[in-house]
Amino acid sequence: KSKSETEAKEENYYRMERSVGTFYRRLPLPFEVRHDQIKATMKDGVLEVRIPKPAETRSEAKKIPVA
Repeated sequence: KSKSETEAKEENYYRMERSVGTFYRRLPLPFEVRHDQIKATMKDGVLEVRIPKPAETRSEAKKIPVA
């Protein structure tokens, strides 16, 4: 529904405030999803959604460097 963000940078401090409401997000996936296998958790303000890929579409694992 709504989102607002304010930011203040001063010599002695930095402040960022975020206010969010209900939202809806649709992501196209290159495989069929089984709705009963989707898991979602919320921890420390972070939403994590896990959607398992079907066995026939799994690809080789890749290492991704994180800076």
